[in-house]
Amino acid sequence: MQRIMFMTISLSFALRFGQWTVSLLVLMLGASLLVQGQTIRYVRVNGTNNNPATATTWGNSTTNLQGAINASNPGDQVWVATGVYKPGGNANTSRTVSFAMKNGVRILGGFAGSGTPTLAQRNPSSLTTVLSGDLGVVGNYVDNAYHVISNPTGLTNTAVLDGFVITWGNANGNADDQNGGGMINVNTSPTVTGCVFQRNVALVGSGGGMYNSNSNPSVSSCSFQGNSASDGGGMSNKGSAPSLSNCSFQNNSAGYGGGLVNLESSNPSMTTCSFVSNTASYGGGMSNLMGSSPRLTGCSFQSNSATTGGGMFNDGSGPNVDACTFLNNRTTGSGGGMYNDGSSPTVTNCTFQSNTATSGGNGGGMYNDGSSPTVTTCGFQSNSATTGGGIYNVLSSSPRLTGCSFQSNSATTGGGMFTDSGSPTVDACTFLNNKTTGSGGGMYNLASNLRVTTCRFERNTASGDGGGISNKDSDLRLTSCNFLSNSVTSYGGGVFNEGNNYLGLINCVFLSNSANYGGGITNSSSSATVTNCSFLNNSFFGGGGGIYNIAANDIILTNCVLFGNGGANTFYYTNSVTVRYSLLEPSVTSYTNGGNNLITPVSPFVSSTDIRLNGCSPAINTGNNAGYTTNGGPTNDLAGSPRFFNNGVIDRGAYEYQAAPASLTLTVPSVNTATVGIAFSQHFVAAGGTSPYSYSLASGSLPTGLSLATTGVLSGTPTQAGSFTLTVLGRDATGCSASSAAYRLTVSAPPTTLTGLAATPTTVCVGSPVTFTATVGNLTSSYSYTLWGGSNPISGTGTTSAFSQSLTATGSGVQTFTLTVSRQGQVATATTSVTVTNLYSLKAGDWTDGSVWSCGRIPLLSDAVTLNHVVNLPASYQGQVLQVLYSASGRLVFGTGSKLRLGGN
Repeated sequence: MQRIMFMTISLSFALRFGQWTVSLLVLMLGASLLVQGQTIRYVRVNGTNNNPATATTWGNSTTNLQGAINASNPGDQVWVATGVYKPGGNANTSRTVSFAMKNGVRILGGFAGSGTPTLAQRNPSSLTTVLSGDLGVVGNYVDNAYHVISNPTGLTNTAVLDGFVITWGNANGNADDQNGGGMINVNTSPTVTGCVFQRNVALVGSGGGMYNSNSNPSVSSCSFQGNSASDGGGMSNKGSAPSLSNCSFQNNSAGYGGGLVNLESSNPSMTTCSFVSNTASYGGGMSNLMGSSPRLTGCSFQSNSATTGGGMFNDGSGPNVDACTFLNNRTTGSGGGMYNDGSSPTVTNCTFQSNTATSGGNGGGMYNDGSSPTVTTCGFQSNSATTGGGIYNVLSSSPRLTGCSFQSNSATTGGGMFTDSGSPTVDACTFLNNKTTGSGGGMYNLASNLRVTTCRFERNTASGDGGGISNKDSDLRLTSCNFLSNSVTSYGGGVFNEGNNYLGLINCVFLSNSANYGGGITNSSSSATVTNCSFLNNSFFGGGGGIYNIAANDIILTNCVLFGNGGANTFYYTNSVTVRYSLLEPSVTSYTNGGNNLITPVSPFVSSTDIRLNGCSPAINTGNNAGYTTNGGPTNDLAGSPRFFNNGVIDRGAYEYQAAPASLTLTVPSVNTATVGIAFSQHFVAAGGTSPYSYSLASGSLPTGLSLATTGVLSGTPTQAGSFTLTVLGRDATGCSASSAAYRLTVSAPPTTLTGLAATPTTVCVGSPVTFTATVGNLTSSYSYTLWGGSNPISGTGTTSAFSQSLTATGSGVQTFTLTVSRQGQVATATTSVTVTNLYSLKAGDWTDGSVWSCGRIPLLSDAVTLNHVVNLPASYQGQVLQVLYSASGRLVFGTGSKLRLGGN
């Protein structure tokens, strides 16, 4: 071994050489300290140096590990090559011989068994360095060392063991020889890092892997595997406060604390440690007993098992557990994740998932027996048990739960939580999708006293009663809680309350819960007060969509709002339901009117899923302040907003509207007439409230072809005539609604058209027929007509668009004919003309010859006849001539050169 010693230099010498002297002294001092801190002794299974004090190179290594440790001084190191090392050497058979650490000495394993490996080449995981207590017969525990390592008292964290496997210790002796098969620390606190404690036992004592008594060792990155003991299979702490970080405890077993046990006020600190697949009677992963208060941060407990307390067992202790995970732990008794007996642990930001309490056990996630744990922002998910899937509380347990979630837990009774004779305080917690084949999907209470505040019970189910909560013989006060879509097959979709107890609800919401009886609440044989609560769309199969009240006691509702809970079946009772200062829909009956109730035909809520008040709800500023404060109402509403807005009158229901009431009005269109077949568009306009607005038809019907858009535009092309009266509902962004005045729209038939009036022929001899034709358009029914001109008019009715009528031409010259068609007050007129010519001779001939005359006929009495030729009148027609000459209307005109020859002369 090389060592540079200190030199003594006189002050006068230093002064004579001045600066150079001081510099030399500093250099020599630094070199001395550097070399002194780097003294290393080397140990190999095939070392040849019998003097471990001089084993300062790999080539001069020793097999005597303990000798090398003993020969080292503070600051020295012992490097140990891969292989198996036994206390006292391979030949030793004394079970009392153990390895021992030393203050200031670092003992490092994991070096290669040949060559000259450096510190950088060290690899404990592949170059395994084993400290074995397997003395005598190999593989037989009977003759093994009581302790592989037995540390002397007074060690500090300067004594370091790094990179070893400690195995085959068997602490089955007397006194302390029955504790700490792998390592025993009594009044000593070394540092152990990167080590594996494996297959060590202390079957009649404590600490199969490590035992600490009044000791505070620092243990990091160590693994405790397959160790066994009566207490603390992996580690046992008695009156100790070790510091553990990044350690793992796996497949260890014990009566108490399969992985680790803390006894007699032990307060270890554990960070990011894992406890996996350990087994015990009590506390598969860990047991904390006798006033111990370990602090765990970021640790995990997975797949551990025990008769009681699969993950952790606490008896008379108060561990502080932060950001830890309890996953898939199980027990055949109670407390799948954690069991607390007379304990007050503080559990924060932890997860309890898929833990089970089988074989009739209770408390899948956590079991509390006479305990008062403080549980904050923890999650209980998919845990299962016979009773209390998430948490089970019994025998005056008073847990305080804040900000926790209970999701998808299951049990026969109390899917989320079960309490028997306890007084839990539950604040800001969520119970979601928990289920039970019995009662209390979210929570079950028996003979208890509970305060539940700002909690949410949603989609919990029960085959018995109480989808959200089943409360029996328990005083229960619910403040600012939501009950949403919970369901049962019997009584109390949201809450079931029964027994000689008190139920008080304030600022609570019951939305879309369902049950056979009492969709929102079933109350039986109990006094209950319901203050400033809102009920919407709760349903039933038998009776009582909102509340089902049976047996002897009354239930009193104050400042509540109920809408859409079954109308006349909102309440069902065999005893009184008294309602006062509340808002109901008109169809609600069967209640005792306590006075000052209001009725609304329109929902007072924002929507069917949002139970806040809309801005124009009659519930705003109409409640009773004294009724709220007398029942102990908090200063804030369900949303956390001030309960008395502007220090005014309280609203009815669970939410306080945080503004002045809205006033919404609707203006109807000014145009109220339309015509079939012609495009139409008019706008209903809302004012007041908060935009945007939406519109819908509130009453009446629209003519075919028209539709009302959600924007308020009434448009389309009507195809149906008639008069239509309707009202429109307008709704603003907050859900405030108002109906319009009646709007009467008259849709007229399309105007009748008359086209193509024509006469055939257009020129005609007087007395000849003329046919008039036309087309009548836009027919929806029969029409009447009149045709006149040149003669007496003719009238009639028609049903087809093709019009055709004939007249006899009279008079002479151009004659105007008018056709008028009328239908349903609409008139169409058209005119045409016909030229009427008088009778004249075309040629000379006989009067009685039709071919002589222009009209092809013999003149009549009324004809005006012009003779342009010589016409012979037979003697036998003498009388006719006289008639022609002297008739009242006819006349005879002689043209130039014309003659009328009488008698043929």
